[in-house]
Parts: sequence; C-alpha cells; structure tokens
Amino acid sequence: MKNDDIKLFTDNEGIWCQESSGSPFGIKWNEIFSISGYTMEYFDTPEIEIEFDFEYGEYFRINETWDGFDNVVHAINKRSLFLEKDWLDKVRNVGEDAEIYIIWRSS
Repeated sequence: MKNDDIKLFTDNEGIWCQESSGSPFGIKWNEIFSISGYTMEYFDTPEIEIEFDFEYGEYFRINETWDGFDNVVHAINKRSLFLEKDWLDKVRNVGEDAEIYIIWRSS
C-alpha cells in the first residue's frame, strides 16, 4: 500500500497524516479510545497497519510503509500508552485471518 505522497508526523496534540495535496488529518492523543494492529498483504507483501479508534466508532489508520511511521511508533512508546514494549512484534505476527491484536484500550 506504499504511497510516497503520505507523510505521518506527531506533535504534542496527536498523530497526523498529510497527503501532498491536502490538509493534515488525524487523531489527538486524548481522543484515542483504543489502538489495535494487524498485518495486511498487499501484492504478496505483508504490511503492518495500526488503527487508532475514537470512542464514537470512527478510526484513523496508518501503514508501516508511509513516511514517518517509525516516528509515530517512537512517539507512542515515549508517551507510554501501554506497558508492553514488544507490541509491534506481536502486531507483525497477526495475519489477515487472525484476530486483530488490541495494543491498548482506554479503561
């Protein structure tokens, strides 16, 4: 699903995605209700996708091939949203037919 036009970034407010032809969109840190992850196959290549869910049912999804993905992962770990430090490895092992891995959920 690689798209060189998509850039991910974080700031004190949240996680943002910007396509070259548009305004940034995303989710604020305090709006994240849950985080889940899984691996999708795109043209026989597995790619990690992480979903950030809003409390009201919408979600914001990012893909590991997008520029800035590693910075988002670092920001999540830095904010200590959850205790498991090997969460990304666990997500990598969730295939398309497996149950989505819940990384973190608001209590």
